[in-house]
Amino acid sequence: MNIFFRSFITSALILVTLIQSESDLLAQTTIQVFSDELRPIVGATISQESDGAVFLTDEKGQAGLKVAATETYLISHQGYLAQEISLRTGETRIVILQSSTLKLDEIEVEGFLRNGNLGKQAGAISKLGIGDFERFNKISLVNAVNTLPGIRFEERASGSYRISIRGSSIRAPFGVRNVKVYWNEIPFTEPGGNTFINF
Repeated sequence: MNIFFRSFITSALILVTLIQSESDLLAQTTIQVFSDELRPIVGATISQESDGAVFLTDEKGQAGLKVAATETYLISHQGYLAQEISLRTGETRIVILQSSTLKLDEIEVEGFLRNGNLGKQAGAISKLGIGDFERFNKISLVNAVNTLPGIRFEERASGSYRISIRGSSIRAPFGVRNVKVYWNEIPFTEPGGNTFINF
C-alpha cells in the first residue's frame, strides 16, 4: 500500500508540473523584430515599462515573453527608432523598426595652411635649430637629424648619406624614396621618386 501511495503522489506531481509548463508555454508571447529591410535584428532591447524587465532578441530576431495581462513594451536598437507596443497574453507580434539616419553637413579639412605659422600646422612637422646642431659634432649632420621623431639619418660612406622618413627607405639604398624634398621651393626629388642626398 505504501509503494502504491508513493507512486500515486509522484505521478500526481509530474502531472501538475506538465500542466503548469503547458500553461506557461501557452501564455508565452512571442515578438519578432525586423529592420525596415525585413532582416531580423539581433540584440534588440525589449523593455517592460511597468517593472523594468529587459529582454533581448536572438539571432532570428525573436524573443519569448511571459505576459500576465496587457502590458506596454518599448522596443529599441542602436540605429533604429524606438517603438512602443502593447502586448496581450499568448500573442505573436511582428515589429518592424525604422532605421534612423542623420545626414551630416559637409566638412572640409585643410591639412596645411599656406601662410600659417609652422608650429600651428596640422601635420607632423619638426624643426632643427642652431642649438640642435651645436650639441653634436659640427662636422656631420647625422646626430642632430636623428633627434627628430620618425627620421633615421645614416652616413653610408664619405659624402654619401641615406635618410629614412617613417620607413620610406625600405627599397631605397642611397637616399629617400617616395618623399618629395624641396630646397628653397625647388624640387630636389628626381622624377622617378628618388632623392639622393650627397653633401
